[in-house]
Amino acid sequence: MPNFDYEAPTSLKTALGFLSGNGEIRPLAGGTDVIDQLKSNRRNAGLVVDLKRVPELLDLELDEGRLRIGAAVSCTEVHNLTSENDCFPALSEASELIGSIHIQNRASIGGNVCNAAPSADTIPPLLVHEAVAHTASATGEREIPLIDFFAGPGQTVLQKGEILKELVLPASSTKCRLCLPPFYPSKRDGYRCGRGWITNRSRTVIQHSKKGSYRSSICSSDTRQGIRSGAILRGFYRR
Repeated sequence: MPNFDYEAPTSLKTALGFLSGNGEIRPLAGGTDVIDQLKSNRRNAGLVVDLKRVPELLDLELDEGRLRIGAAVSCTEVHNLTSENDCFPALSEASELIGSIHIQNRASIGGNVCNAAPSADTIPPLLVHEAVAHTASATGEREIPLIDFFAGPGQTVLQKGEILKELVLPASSTKCRLCLPPFYPSKRDGYRCGRGWITNRSRTVIQHSKKGSYRSSICSSDTRQGIRSGAILRGFYRR
């Protein structure tokens, strides 16, 4: 692994100060992706800023059905909270799928989102649950619907010095009616290409709710809405 400087700030203001500096600066929320990328020379870093000690990024709150997930909150913490409260089932399931238990204890939902891999397990359910990304930088904060957060494979709309602060999931999106299993091209391939989730705010999918929505990352260059699948749910499908 190449040499780099390391900082572990304990406040958001200090962290944003480091991230706004010059050179190749990498934020680290869990490290399960970025460390491997540094080892394999797929990413460069003159400075790594560890965000695991920043209190504002460790908040995890369920309030009247609304879920707030700090960017550095682990997958295990999210799974435990959502499963215990029987809410946001698609995200609850997805957060239990990332690697082994050891990886889930370290990996963060925010890191999985910012890595922006097309096969990311948590991105489709976050889209189904209508998540909004709250970002922060030394110059201010933004709110970005997650559907607009991605610019391509491994790319987001985050600007230099800007980080994901938290994800907010509205109470109205808590239920998910159907979870589609992961797709494996063949037994020989041995890797998961992606998953899909369907949500519906009415009583049953059969009612063809106008609010029906489908999100998928399966073999896609980016995470996007399945137009034809959404049309089927809305009852407007045309060949």
